[in-house]
Amino acid sequence: AQVPLFTAVFNYRHSTHSEDRPQTPGVTFVDGSDTNNYPLTVAVDDTGDAFGITVDAVAPADPELVCGLLCTAVADLAAVLEDVPDTPLRQVQVLGPAERTQLITSWNDTTVPVPPSTLAELFEAQAARVPDATAVCGDGNWVSYRELDEAAAALARHLRELGVGPEVRVGVCLPRSADLVVAVLAVAKAGGAFVPVDMAVPAERAAFMLADAGVAVVLTAAGWRGTVPAGAVPVAAGSWPRERLAKPPDAGRPSGGAAGRLAYMIYTSGSTGVPKGVLVQQGGMVNHLLAKVADLGLGTADVIAATASLGFDILVWQLLAALVAGGRVQMVDEETAGDPARLLAAADAEGVTVWQVVPSLLRAVLEEAAGSARPRLRGLRWLLATGEALPPGLCRAWRDAWPAVELVDRKSTRLNSSHIT
Repeated sequence: AQVPLFTAVFNYRHSTHSEDRPQTPGVTFVDGSDTNNYPLTVAVDDTGDAFGITVDAVAPADPELVCGLLCTAVADLAAVLEDVPDTPLRQVQVLGPAERTQLITSWNDTTVPVPPSTLAELFEAQAARVPDATAVCGDGNWVSYRELDEAAAALARHLRELGVGPEVRVGVCLPRSADLVVAVLAVAKAGGAFVPVDMAVPAERAAFMLADAGVAVVLTAAGWRGTVPAGAVPVAAGSWPRERLAKPPDAGRPSGGAAGRLAYMIYTSGSTGVPKGVLVQQGGMVNHLLAKVADLGLGTADVIAATASLGFDILVWQLLAALVAGGRVQMVDEETAGDPARLLAAADAEGVTVWQVVPSLLRAVLEEAAGSARPRLRGLRWLLATGEALPPGLCRAWRDAWPAVELVDRKSTRLNSSHIT
């Protein structure tokens, strides 16, 4: 109701100077250019031998900026009409030198230095720094950084023996578990690229993705019923080598050009019915993970809940961001992830500090909390809402329930977010 039907008015007026107006005793002439309620009003006063531009704008619009842009556009239009009248309209400039520099150069000066490190190197640095800290937990299992590093290194050596190296793709078909983290890190240590495939997708779809990706090896859970493409080697989780290695974990790892190497290949849902593979390089993945660490201020005390499906790349940062910061990944099983009551209880009991949900699930969580003893969520620092529109009423309901927890509507890869107040 507060939004006007028209938001902008452009008014071209043939005007006369005030001294040319008839002088009537007792009558004062008033300029009525600012007596409307439109957010943006532009008036051109044509005096016969010249014209002036008047702009009225409601904050945060800047009337001086709008006026300047109009003057630049008119001046450039007059110049091309006089000198090069065949100039296409799209080439008429509307930005002055200062505005053009700001838009193209200053605002695009967003370069952030990214260390020339790989995922494996970032993780190993944390494993050396906090070897006895818990890296992954779930299903009653607690895995330290040292144990995770040794298990991933042992599997990486086995993968290299199977021919895994740069640009070689490895299918990963596992439930959310410590084995999933071991598999992803092992592929990274071997220098290859992982191809995540959700175990819940139909067998035909999984077979297509693995074949289309050209995987050389498929890491699976025991009892997996999917089809391994011809020529690919299946390796079941129960048969993975996990012994301590006699030589350093990184022995044999390829070096050089790490940022440009393929890190993983993930398939879209396929709007045409056929999944499409997207390639992500090491440099892009490392940049994304370090951005998450910086945006959320992640450290050794943080616990990130891994709840996303293996078919969504959201799970990549949920699995790995904590591990490059020395924190902990809380693996949430499928049954818990789909049950608001259990999910809420688990987040409270495990001291989760970063939790990502879709708004529809958030609504169910709030309804569950309203009908039972409300968990304190003492560890939670960030609740990230993503994937759907976040209604203001839902924000207020969360703020009423847990006023100390930051709720962020995550709009993009980086947080570029609206904090709810």
